[in-house]
Amino acid sequence: MSQDVRMFCYCSHVIDDEVYEEDKCPRCYGKNYYFDIHFDNNGQAVLSENTLKLQQELLKITLEEKGDNPFFEEWGNEVRKRIVGSKNTVLIKTRIEMLVKDCLEYLKSVQMGNQNYYQNMDNEEIIATIESINVIPTSQVGYDVQVVVTSQAGENIAFEFSIEL
Repeated sequence: MSQDVRMFCYCSHVIDDEVYEEDKCPRCYGKNYYFDIHFDNNGQAVLSENTLKLQQELLKITLEEKGDNPFFEEWGNEVRKRIVGSKNTVLIKTRIEMLVKDCLEYLKSVQMGNQNYYQNMDNEEIIATIESINVIPTSQVGYDVQVVVTSQAGENIAFEFSIEL
């Protein structure tokens, strides 16, 4: 089993005892998750593993810009770099789907390579198939991207992220 520092946290939409509507939450901005590293009582970072680790890897690769990590230049999503400022058309939706699929296929190949070399991952942590990628226009240059993948353990994992071009 591989482990990683848990960076993504589910949002309760409660801040300082005030309850916010999901889409007006100042912590997650309607995404239902936010970035934060948590520490346990011993001061150690809380780790993610199994399905939670796969969810985190999926979010990390789709939210990070390709080329921004100097140690892993192929890591990330290049949607914003490849289609900057394009207006909402069927062709753009298809290109977004293709670019998201490419970055998820890259993650899958990295996982398989690491598993073959280190053999330290559980089936819950590895992508088996990309079931669907649904791109929904939200404005002239904004999109919500809904993705469903299946892990090698047979679990369906759904996540969503937003893109502004």
